[in-house]
Amino acid sequence: MWRVTKNEQDNKDNSLYDLVKVNYPRAFQCTMRVKKFIEETYDYHLSKDECTYLTVHIQKLLDV
Repeated sequence: MWRVTKNEQDNKDNSLYDLVKVNYPRAFQCTMRVKKFIEETYDYHLSKDECTYLTVHIQKLLDV
């Protein structure tokens, strides 16, 4: 939330983002749907860090 209130951009190294994108394609695709829903519904743009976090946790659910 701090990132949103301070309008901080996502300028970090994205290697973890790229790693989960490649290794967890189904979970990443689901994350992109969630991201689109949040952007359209709440006008809130998820950072790559937030997408990485969601992807990892969605993948955990898919592994169950």
